[in-house]
Amino acid sequence: MFAKLRRNWLYLRYWLKASNGKGHGIHSPFVFKLITDVLNDTRNFYAFEMIANSVKLRLNDNALVKKDRHLFSVKHQIKYGQLLFRLVHYFSSQQILEIGYSFGITTAYMAAAKETANVVTLMPDTRHVSLARAACESMQLNNISFEVGNIDEMLQPLLQKIEKVDLCYIHNRFSEDIFMNYFDQLHPFLHEFSVLVIHPIRRDDQATKNWQAMVKRSDINLTIDLFDIGLIFFRKGRFEKEHFTIRF
Repeated sequence: MFAKLRRNWLYLRYWLKASNGKGHGIHSPFVFKLITDVLNDTRNFYAFEMIANSVKLRLNDNALVKKDRHLFSVKHQIKYGQLLFRLVHYFSSQQILEIGYSFGITTAYMAAAKETANVVTLMPDTRHVSLARAACESMQLNNISFEVGNIDEMLQPLLQKIEKVDLCYIHNRFSEDIFMNYFDQLHPFLHEFSVLVIHPIRRDDQATKNWQAMVKRSDINLTIDLFDIGLIFFRKGRFEKEHFTIRF
């Protein structure tokens, strides 16, 4: 009950502070176009029904998913999975990296958005990888590599192998020290047109602290707060440091 009341209070504060979700009053051309072409894109892409059906078939009644409901909301993963799909589609991301716990829902959306993309999912927990792999294979998504083990040991060799990251999705469930360590390793492999997506950013105090630390970093010049999810950009020569809170 307390968690629900806290979330409702946080959402009310966010809603009152946030800019209009249609882009009114946004003076950055890049952000305005992102709002109109991605956040407000209502097209029902071909893959959405396929992934939703697979989620219902494989995940809704799965014992592991039920056990971890406090960590994973299938409803929210579908919502933000569709956003990830649109981001990959919009930016034509080729090399995609996912870090953290996953049931394969967000993975599937990113992989389906661009069949020629290379999607690598780095998981710390072997409990979930077989379920995620089976879900993605059932949808015939063959552009995904699942890497399982100690992220501290695996991240740097993996980054050196893939050489660059166009879009990275981080499941924000790490302490601030670990989270920042991962970002510091990731940063040299990002480029001007890379997108970093962080979720969640308000689930608990630690998630919020990690997000706020990213917003303050001097090597990041554009951040967008969508309440549950944060978007980070690194575009050069076009921005003073800017932060937007947008209704989504």
